[in-house]
Amino acid sequence: MNDTDLAERLYGGAAPTVPDEGAASLLGGVPGEAAPAASKPHEADTAGRGGGADRTSVLFPEGGDVPDSFEPIVAPALEPLAREARLNGDLAGAREIDSAMQTLGTVFSEYSVGRQHAAEVMAEAGSFLGNQKSDDAILRERSNTESALRRKYGADYAGNIAGAQRVVAEMGARVPNLIAVLGRSGLGNSQKAVEAAVAAARRRGYLP
Repeated sequence: MNDTDLAERLYGGAAPTVPDEGAASLLGGVPGEAAPAASKPHEADTAGRGGGADRTSVLFPEGGDVPDSFEPIVAPALEPLAREARLNGDLAGAREIDSAMQTLGTVFSEYSVGRQHAAEVMAEAGSFLGNQKSDDAILRERSNTESALRRKYGADYAGNIAGAQRVVAEMGARVPNLIAVLGRSGLGNSQKAVEAAVAAARRRGYLP
């Protein structure tokens, strides 16, 4: 993997110029408050990540079961971008997107992302990555999503967001330019994406 910025390949010189890509994204910021630690690792979660006989989320039904392979879920959103890069002669960019697809599928599996959540996030990714939003639209969506999630989570809002950000930060260390893409595309402010990250944090044992 080279150091070429995948976000730049996706958006080129027309990338939005928000002051801080992390600050523009609910999922891209550095947690301002530590997520509350779970009292102990969840046995069902550990069994699911270890490939046990029952990989369904019996205790955590939110997001659905964990599929054996995420390729059918991840590929439809990113393959068109890789194909376009090849048609434009950008072979390095195509290889980078191919690598991101493979790594993302692996990371989804390791973090026990539910099938439904993965499908919702990747469906939105295809839309967000293909239609660059303005800075104002990205920040407005962040505000709307934050308001909706504050109503949904109540007193647990800050802790849940911190847990989601922790998951995404860890994923970002594995998937090149993930944080930048979340910020530049606006996907990091999608309510479905945030809810999926919160569920992953809970399954990971980062949230009670």
